[in-house]
Amino acid sequence: MNKNYKNMEAFAEKFKELIDKYKEKVISRPDGDGIIECEEIRKDDKKILKHLLIVKVTKGFWRSVPPEEFQDKIEDNNWVADYFLRDEGKKILYDALEIYYKDADKQQDNLDKFLFRKVENNNMKKWIEMALNNENIRKNVLGGYKSWRIFLRDAYDFKFIPIDFHERRFIVRTGIFNYYLGAEVHDPDPKEHHYEIALKKFAQDFLSDKTIKGYNLGENSGLVDKFIWIHCADEKICAKEPKCNECVLRDVCVRSIHLHR
Repeated sequence: MNKNYKNMEAFAEKFKELIDKYKEKVISRPDGDGIIECEEIRKDDKKILKHLLIVKVTKGFWRSVPPEEFQDKIEDNNWVADYFLRDEGKKILYDALEIYYKDADKQQDNLDKFLFRKVENNNMKKWIEMALNNENIRKNVLGGYKSWRIFLRDAYDFKFIPIDFHERRFIVRTGIFNYYLGAEVHDPDPKEHHYEIALKKFAQDFLSDKTIKGYNLGENSGLVDKFIWIHCADEKICAKEPKCNECVLRDVCVRSIHLHR
């Protein structure tokens, strides 16, 4: 921990104001990844698998496609078959999910029925738990770190954080990264898990007194990420060109303080 950053408690108090500001948007979001929407996904194996497919096909950028349009495409057998008959798609899904559908005929043409046939309860959760301990499965199904974390956060557990450039910028600019890892990580290009460690520690240390729809933010740092995403990507406050004057954190953010001395 870097003791040179003395204002983390003050920053955390202001961050709680940001939580209150965006609370309703985190509870329910029209693009389908609010708390309510994630709870619905987790209730049904078909919805969990469908969410995996959405993240896989869009490489984690499903916000660029209207969710209702994508749902229609997923359920359109011709479209599904068309996608998975191209490139590596069909092989990846057949091979990586073979343990899920052990009795699947790999030669069948009706991929829609293959994907969404009736399954035993909790099979998909068991598959996720197995994949958590097998990096090869994770790489075969979703490939990148971010896509895997998006799927886990939404369909399994809010403790997972999908780090992308929005989170990186925010965690560095506000001083969270330097406060927790500045004295330990000297890599000029820190890896995703470094940012994840810093944000998890911040949530555990300063947000354990905040609860959203029954979820403690100190234990569910993936929800903290959702607040950051809204602030940076949706509201575009802490974006590539930050609007510090409009930001509730401007008086406690390390970048803003140094910029406006």
